[in-house]
Amino acid sequence: MIRKRFLLGILALFMVILVANLLKETVFYDPLGDAAGEKRKEGVRQEKAIAGFQPGWNADIEGRDLFSKERGHVPPPPPTPKEIQAMQKQALPPRPDFSLKGVIDENGKQLAIIEDSKGGRFVVKPGDVVENARLVSVGEKSAVLRWMGEDIDLSMERVKAISR
Repeated sequence: MIRKRFLLGILALFMVILVANLLKETVFYDPLGDAAGEKRKEGVRQEKAIAGFQPGWNADIEGRDLFSKERGHVPPPPPTPKEIQAMQKQALPPRPDFSLKGVIDENGKQLAIIEDSKGGRFVVKPGDVVENARLVSVGEKSAVLRWMGEDIDLSMERVKAISR
């Protein structure tokens, strides 16, 4: 019986030593402390390196409080007019690709048969809108669409090759 209590006492003492060592190594660990256990002086960085230990911070990080309320988002400066124009050009949708398939003259009213790049065909009169482009005018073999201030000329005339 005495042997059991003696062994239990030694086991309990061993556990207390293990827990104390764990606390010392994890909870009370000071990465900024010196190898000898000396605390770092405020504002003075210890240059002695612990063998095999390379700190992952520098003086800039040590001198700043990452959780300070004074730190915050600094808004970027407003864009210049050139940057605004460049952003607007990038934001524009691509120019629609249309082809004129035919013109219908019905009692003096001219209608245009327009095909878009996806193969959709539309019969439109001047003033109608097709994919954000307004039909401005219709001729015998041509039509003019206005898209975002730009005129798109459509024609049914074939391009003649240059002969030498």
